Amino acid sequence: MPPPPIPARFALGTFSHAGCPPFPGIVVDGERVVAVEALRELCSTLGHELPDASSTRALIEHWAASLPALQGAADALAQGDSPR
Repeated sequence: MPPPPIPARFALGTFSHAGCPPFPGIVVDGERVVAVEALRELCSTLGHELPDASSTRALIEHWAASLPALQGAADALAQGDSPR
């Protein structure tokens, strides 16, 4: 039996682009930032309900639900999937 796959590494943070409002995002591949809200459909497709993603704090406050959703999304992104 093969060992289970190693979960993809990701980091959660608050980001901004060109003066736009701050948004929660995950860093994948050590350099690419993906807005968490852009992952909502991907998370749903993977069977995870993404909680309130209006801020990084909101995600942390609901960490028990956020972590499986974000980990699933990070794993899918690492395998070449993209947010819809």
